[in-house]
Amino acid sequence: MTMMTRISALAFATAMAQPVAAETVMRFSDYLPATHYLTVEGSMPFMEAVKAATGGEVSFQHFPAQQLGKSTDFLRLTTGNVAQISVVGVSFVADKMELSNVAQMPGIFPSACKGLEAYDAILDTTPLREKDFTQHGVKLLMAYVLPPFELASTSKPVNSIADMQGMKILVASRATELLMNEIGAAPIQATSGAAAYEDVKRGTIDGLIFAPDSMLAYDLHTVTKYGTTNGNFGGQVVAVIMNQGAYDALDDATKKVFDDAAAAAQQRVCEYVDAKKAQALEKIVANGNEMTTFGEDQLAILAEAGDKVAEAWAKELDSRGVAGSETLDAFRAAVGE
Repeated sequence: MTMMTRISALAFATAMAQPVAAETVMRFSDYLPATHYLTVEGSMPFMEAVKAATGGEVSFQHFPAQQLGKSTDFLRLTTGNVAQISVVGVSFVADKMELSNVAQMPGIFPSACKGLEAYDAILDTTPLREKDFTQHGVKLLMAYVLPPFELASTSKPVNSIADMQGMKILVASRATELLMNEIGAAPIQATSGAAAYEDVKRGTIDGLIFAPDSMLAYDLHTVTKYGTTNGNFGGQVVAVIMNQGAYDALDDATKKVFDDAAAAAQQRVCEYVDAKKAQALEKIVANGNEMTTFGEDQLAILAEAGDKVAEAWAKELDSRGVAGSETLDAFRAAVGE
């Protein structure tokens, strides 16, 4: 493998395009840096568990920080077996993984683990798995569901939903973009946490909606001044997908190893991020940021806006023959169980 780092970029790309076949080294493509908490708590333990359980017969070559290509290309790279496994932000391929957006809707679940539980529950009771993964030639190995996102502001405190009107706010998902439109803010789609930091530094945005842990990971708390603690502005799903042919080529015992390691990793991540959200908010406060906790009246306004966004999203999918309302109703029911 060390020889690959010395060959030309063209030869490297050609080598990458060859199927793994009998090789036991799988290429694991990641848009996140190796130090990101999703990598440390999820992807790395998954790879280590598989390697240990197979006695080293299966191992991984990890390509973090978009080393194999742009994050928006990861689904295509996995379908084509350039990478056998990839970490894909659902928001980056929202037109391909449309139904997974249900777990990114504002206010739809109270915690990451509840969101993961509901997402898992509807994978096979709705068309979600077939529509978002199987038809693209990939298998969903695991999902990292993040806790409800919060607002960070660069210039003014946001004590009410009305205070957000007219603000240029960076968002990580289509659902949150729609919510900002409903509220009267001006949403801008984020491409990465690192890019968000630069946007704040340049003063091109007035605020952003991110997971508190991600704000810490990208030092966003150091360039913002205000924020919220209980907004539930929508979340994010990060799907770890595997080329279906590469998975099918495994024997049954190895498939079980992959499935068990994936289930453990996604559960570990949801528990980690749920526990860390409160801690992250404490660190942001300790940095000197002024935080707003919305009262019931403002939460009701936000919930009403979130419901409108979810219903509009579902109806738009329905109009194209995609099971939006079915998926939304199933997800809400699963959260309520």
